Amino acid sequence: MALASRRGTGDTKVEVPITPMLDMTFQLLFFFVLNYNPSAMEGQMDLSLPNQKDMVKNASKPDRPSEMPGDEEPPEEPPEVTVVVKTQHDGRSDGVINQVSVLSNAGETPVATPNGKLDQLVALLRKVRDDPAIINKKDIKLQGDSRLKWEAIVRVRDACQQAGFTNASFAPPPDLGLGGQ
Repeated sequence: MALASRRGTGDTKVEVPITPMLDMTFQLLFFFVLNYNPSAMEGQMDLSLPNQKDMVKNASKPDRPSEMPGDEEPPEEPPEVTVVVKTQHDGRSDGVINQVSVLSNAGETPVATPNGKLDQLVALLRKVRDDPAIINKKDIKLQGDSRLKWEAIVRVRDACQQAGFTNASFAPPPDLGLGGQ
């Protein structure tokens, strides 16, 4: 009879101590927030120009049709101006701009880049663009070493755009021996 009366009362409650669990959760969260150490390379992308194997593989593929949405019209005349960008291969300063030259109908013109500034390149490209012998005044070809950092090519592309060349195409790197002209 004592067992029957114990089952029928229903007064037993299970209490879960929530405060100590929350305290422990916040302590663990605080511990991991303080000890989180992001790597130095997080947020950086290692981009490089295509190597010889990629250039040969992509040379056999046909170009996309110009009817694709977002594509610009193909140039009427091929680019008459080429900017050649070279870098050092000394293992210490690989990838930074070492030498810039502009190839046009008038020949090759070296451009000084003091401290990596491209102001003289912009001035020369404006002068070349104003030359009456240049027919295609909006297209330019960029040719950079295979070890040149992508950031350097982007800076050169921006300098070309400042000079008024709106369409840029890329030639194979000259140090791969594929010929880019």
